Amino acid sequence: MKFNKSPETFKVEEVLVPEIGEGKYFYYVLEKQGVATSQAVRVLERQNNARVFVSGMKDAAAATMQWICAEKKLENKDKRMELLFMGNSAKRIYAGMHTSNKFTVVLEYVDGKDRKTLEKEIRRDAFPNYFDEQRFSPKNIEIAKMMLQEDWKAGVKIALTESSEFESEKSRAIKKIIAEKWGKWKELAADLELPLPKRRIFEMLDAENDFKKAFEMLPRKAIGIYCRVCQALLFNEMLKKQINAQNSKWQKYISIGTEKLPLEFKYKALKREFEVPAIFPTSTILKRKTYFKPKNAKVKFENGKATLQFELKKGCYGTILVKCLLALQAEK
Repeated sequence: MKFNKSPETFKVEEVLVPEIGEGKYFYYVLEKQGVATSQAVRVLERQNNARVFVSGMKDAAAATMQWICAEKKLENKDKRMELLFMGNSAKRIYAGMHTSNKFTVVLEYVDGKDRKTLEKEIRRDAFPNYFDEQRFSPKNIEIAKMMLQEDWKAGVKIALTESSEFESEKSRAIKKIIAEKWGKWKELAADLELPLPKRRIFEMLDAENDFKKAFEMLPRKAIGIYCRVCQALLFNEMLKKQINAQNSKWQKYISIGTEKLPLEFKYKALKREFEVPAIFPTSTILKRKTYFKPKNAKVKFENGKATLQFELKKGCYGTILVKCLLALQAEK
């Protein structure tokens, strides 16, 4: 049994019941594939010169449907996306507004033994509620680890000099300039090719050489992402330790990045929720359930394939459930 994630094998539909009627916000269902929500939003905002609001973040390697809104009518020229106008509302969409996500997943090379495993395990009482790899880009993990070690100098350097996959050419050019002149704070502070907020960081470093303060001066949105990655890493480690403490004789594991994490546990002996403290420089505390159970889980077999359908509460990863099913099958 195998799973090759793609828009053809992994589909996600966001469940959100909006108050459609009258109002200044234009509501759309965004259908996309091959593009992450964050990238799709940037494309739509550039095309329409408007702020776009979303509830949840969806994968690039998937076919997804989700709700978005803006204060003006939107047009789309990107072939990877389609917009369906749904009406107006007085209420703006905000992060976490949706209640759940519906998944359709196709597994290949399914034999008789696999069928028995899937029919049984997809209805088990609890799966571990780990954060999956979608939360962890290589760059963000690197910065988060520096934050947890309080190595602010390394964190600031990575944030200001290393590019990520979906950055614009302009952003890459700016980071190249900073990397080439790193440590020459006066020169960077005076470089008019750099945005003013970044020049102010270098002015401060020239005067005070305070990298913790420099980290606080990074864009607020980026800081929020780095802090959430820190909390996700800590949560996964906490859950891993709690499950390992049960000393399951028949333990099985899934991989998240380079980490190998246990999946077998007695949910009644597990703390139902963990609280992860706020990460400097934000004040947001993470509260997250330690396990989840799929709703309306079904499996259909045809021509050596299995089509899974299930619904998960927002914040739970369908890919974690799939990884668990594959690991359970492999150990049979």
